[in-house]
Amino acid sequence: MTSTIADMVAFVERLGKENKINPSLAAQLASSVRRVAEVEPSWEQMDVKQLNVDALLQRFAQEKASSYGKTSLEEYQRRFRRVVNMYLDYLANPEGWQPAIRRGRPPKSKTAVTAKRGRTAATAAPAASAPAPVGEVRVVEYPFPLRASLVIKLSLPSDLRKAEVERLSAFLRTLTVD
Repeated sequence: MTSTIADMVAFVERLGKENKINPSLAAQLASSVRRVAEVEPSWEQMDVKQLNVDALLQRFAQEKASSYGKTSLEEYQRRFRRVVNMYLDYLANPEGWQPAIRRGRPPKSKTAVTAKRGRTAATAAPAASAPAPVGEVRVVEYPFPLRASLVIKLSLPSDLRKAEVERLSAFLRTLTVD
């Protein structure tokens, strides 16, 4: 089994296609790997097992400092490291390996996401539903107008903490496609 960066990109893309990780996240991770690695000529053939990740990331940061903001550079570096670690874990145990990242969602049902035509983000969202028990934690479902024609439902613990909001925000930032 080869372990080139091109193989690593294909691995992440396959995880998304097979819904082993969120397909959108897989695309973002693969894109991050390409953007970081492209600072090296013939990056596709570089062996991940022999790769000096720190040196590559330092070169990426130096060459792309004028193109990306500090936060973007850090996010590309974080994603690159994440994929390298995931791929090396897979190579060490291909048969028993499972992604540590949550799996992609099953197809959306009408109850999971409600699209409302003609609704604007400024329109007030309906009140949150009453708390529903989930194990020992009480969960409240909040409708949230994400876009002008799309209202999603967020299921959150009734005692949501600031640290959890920060973690959730950081996670959502990794899912963006723009």
